[in-house]
Amino acid sequence: MESPATATQQEMCRTRAEEHNLRFSATRTLPVEILCQIFRIIFTSHSGRRLSLYVTHVCRAWRSAALDDPHLWTDLTKLTGCNHDLARDLIARSKDLPVDIAYWGDEHNADTFSSPVSSLKLDLISTPHRFRALSFMCPDDDFLAKFVYPTTSLIRLRFGCGVCTIPPNFLGGFAPRLRHLSFEHINITPVTQWMQNIHTLHVFSNPLARGDAAQKALTDALEAMPLLEFLSLTSHKPAHDLPLSVPKAIRLIHLTRIDLTTDFSQILDCISCPNLLILHITCPRLNVCANIIHTAKFFAETTGVTLTSVSWATRGRLRKICIWEASRDRRLIINGCRVSIPDNILNDMTAIFPTLSALQLYSADIIPFPLCNLPTITDLTLRDGHAFLFEGDIADNFFPGLKRLTYEKTLIDVELVGKLTRWMDQRETALEALTFQKYGGLTRELIATLEQRSAVRCEGCHIDCRRGHTQMSEIALCTCLRESSMISVFLCH
Repeated sequence: MESPATATQQEMCRTRAEEHNLRFSATRTLPVEILCQIFRIIFTSHSGRRLSLYVTHVCRAWRSAALDDPHLWTDLTKLTGCNHDLARDLIARSKDLPVDIAYWGDEHNADTFSSPVSSLKLDLISTPHRFRALSFMCPDDDFLAKFVYPTTSLIRLRFGCGVCTIPPNFLGGFAPRLRHLSFEHINITPVTQWMQNIHTLHVFSNPLARGDAAQKALTDALEAMPLLEFLSLTSHKPAHDLPLSVPKAIRLIHLTRIDLTTDFSQILDCISCPNLLILHITCPRLNVCANIIHTAKFFAETTGVTLTSVSWATRGRLRKICIWEASRDRRLIINGCRVSIPDNILNDMTAIFPTLSALQLYSADIIPFPLCNLPTITDLTLRDGHAFLFEGDIADNFFPGLKRLTYEKTLIDVELVGKLTRWMDQRETALEALTFQKYGGLTRELIATLEQRSAVRCEGCHIDCRRGHTQMSEIALCTCLRESSMISVFLCH
């Protein structure tokens, strides 16, 4: 006889499959699984890895779907790896409707995109008006030079290759609906009129690391995009020693988010963005302190800026520092803090952000001591462990104003619960909420122990029985959680 747990899991899987298919049905697009079932072909990801292909059933809506409906063939973003004749056939099925297509070629496909006889390549060049979203790999400058036809339907454009340069007459200089632009290993010179309506710009392998001419090209491009709302620059080359020109030379009043994945933050010296809401800086090298100081200077010099999110991240030891501000509540995230931050930097940060109220730590070995004494912090989130935080003298002054403590993806055991209860007993005020998200190992006895000292909630509960993270059966744990009047349970398998 089938166990209740197995029946429940199967029902959840069936429900999830139905929701998946209904979601595609509502948008009238055809999921890749259906394409594979119809044409008996294999669609692969950019890395050549096979996607999920075989489905045992589809919902009733798809059984009755008319495959000649052109709306079903407007989203062809999963075409990586298929041959060009098939791609052209799928595009033809969409009739006159604009199509979303992504084709980056495949190293295992004999009909490569750089082939001079590629019929799909000719279609992309001669009929850009057929596409609403176009993503492709271009082999050389000659290929880009052939995109001379204007388009009134293109909204998203992404292309990459070796180092190529955009020609002056690209897209005929006319793409009024183009809003999202992404370059990968592309020189963005010269700037033309078709860029003026861009809202989102992402430059990967940023030409800032290639000399003064490339720097000027980027600043010229930014100046030609007065409606820009989201700027993302990514580079694998160090560029922190390349000074930029006139500070605040470019005013972008619509820019609300900047993502910089580089070794420097000097790009902030070139722009003025009074409505900036989100700033993310990722540092490939251990140059965090300099970036913090530089960014803090940017905050101090920029008037009228209300930041909702600011982050620093490194690929070295210090992984991530995030400062958020929303409704005067500021949050600091330290991700992978395995190197101490100088106290003067922390003091400067708290002086600039005096209302720091929430702290999130991910895989950290230590908490910088000045942060533990901040009386303004009321919310603390700990992820992947952190039982060590309650060892030694640090527990005596451990966030005196803390009201809400959250554990994410943490193995809850007797040792951790013991430290938690001893720490809560020493506090003058009780926690308002102790929340566990996606945890393992929590038992009926541990829940009862914690309930005596704090309101406990278990959200997004994920029980991983395969790894031995639970000390009781899933059914028993779920029953235990539901019986507790102080715990809200949201199961997520």
